[in-house]
Amino acid sequence: MSVEPEGNGANQKLEHVLLTARDVALMASLHDHVVLSFAQIHERHFTGRSMPTVMNRLRRIEGQSLIERIRVPRFHTCGSNRATGVVFQLSTKGRSVLAKHRPALTIFEKCPTLNPHQLDHDLLIADIADFFKDQFPERKWINGRYLGDFSGLNKIPDAILGDHKSGKVVAIELELTIKSSRRLREIVAHLKASRRIEKVIFVTSSTSIGRKIMSAIEGFEVPEGHNLRSEFFEFIRLSECLKRR
Repeated sequence: MSVEPEGNGANQKLEHVLLTARDVALMASLHDHVVLSFAQIHERHFTGRSMPTVMNRLRRIEGQSLIERIRVPRFHTCGSNRATGVVFQLSTKGRSVLAKHRPALTIFEKCPTLNPHQLDHDLLIADIADFFKDQFPERKWINGRYLGDFSGLNKIPDAILGDHKSGKVVAIELELTIKSSRRLREIVAHLKASRRIEKVIFVTSSTSIGRKIMSAIEGFEVPEGHNLRSEFFEFIRLSECLKRR
């Protein structure tokens, strides 16, 4: 069953829902990013469309059990003025349907269970993905929630950018809160010991968080403005990643 571009009148029918190319692209996004908010779906797939129009379309897809809506306590993510009160995931049935339309896409059969206390972090991982895909166009982005059995990683990053030729990966770590020095030393040691990681990029929401991670790397408390001389570890501010959305 093929999927035709929206608006050409050649869409195929799936259990009373006329799936469009945009619908399939939306389902692929939900698969790749594990979870997306309504605002992210609106921005990525329904630019210029009214909120009622978007919600009606999502309800139709949801009505066929292709996606799942999860209501959560309202919260704000960094860089967004819109509060999030509902998020969406691709269902088990949606994964099967997506596999038929995107045979070249590696489909992970199970959707990771959400932790309500980490939703802001999970949504921000999706927000920064495009930035890193632009920086590493030849590499494949994989959300860390799918990497439970990924060999060669002593610590599962928040995301990786994989090189299919070498098998090496660039690890992405998003840090929004300050961890203990002991925990950071453990994280740094595990990342260094992971044979498949060739570089680690820490995305930090503040300079104080970045300094504390650098201190764990260097082995001493670094001063403000410290220049980390390392080819393995790199730092970038979250605000820089979000500028290009």
